[in-house]
Amino acid sequence: MHDEAPFRRWLDASLIDLGQSVQFFVTLNQQQANAAEQVQAWRAATLFREIRTVEALFTPILLMSDLILTRPDGAYRFGLAFFGLVGQGREQWNQALRAGAEKAVRLAFLRALKENQTPEQIIRKLTFGDREVQRRLMGELDWLSKRFDSVKQRDKVVRRLAVYYASYREAHLLAAEVARRYRDVMRVLHEDNLRRVLTPSSLRRSVASACCATWRPWCRTHAASWRDDGP
Repeated sequence: MHDEAPFRRWLDASLIDLGQSVQFFVTLNQQQANAAEQVQAWRAATLFREIRTVEALFTPILLMSDLILTRPDGAYRFGLAFFGLVGQGREQWNQALRAGAEKAVRLAFLRALKENQTPEQIIRKLTFGDREVQRRLMGELDWLSKRFDSVKQRDKVVRRLAVYYASYREAHLLAAEVARRYRDVMRVLHEDNLRRVLTPSSLRRSVASACCATWRPWCRTHAASWRDDGP
């Protein structure tokens, strides 16, 4: 029986490489279209390089796709790789999710203060019925006033609550992020955009590549499944 470990390591590394290429497509679509001529030339060369990278990875990944299903998170990770949400791309998104959750929780406390609500009410709402967590966080409040003694104390509770709020919102926000990235990738890899950006010889090779001929329909299928079913 062959040792599958080296193939698993290669597949994991390849999915990260695929995700980095997709991250480039997403970033490219978000940049200004009227960049300087030298920047446009750089984008054309880099876009063609990334298309060739995806093409080189595409067939080997498909050939070893049976290994994906042997891992509990294999299919999930494989699907996210098509949208650049593995490796560094996923870590950046997670950081943005945590930052957004902290901001939302902090605003909830400020709004409660204006509406004469107590911190206890916000803690109960954002712990989603977890009584043990509620008890620990309420222990951070002043025993008599049941309010925060300081901004530092409030921020400590905000950071802890943000973990729960981010977990609660993650599935919905991840599905929305997949949809947004799908649109970005489709704009970049659309034949009209490739015709505008690439040289004629690069265009011919790109349009015929697996990246454009096969990968785009796969992305469409994965994006639709995330929209309909979620992660």
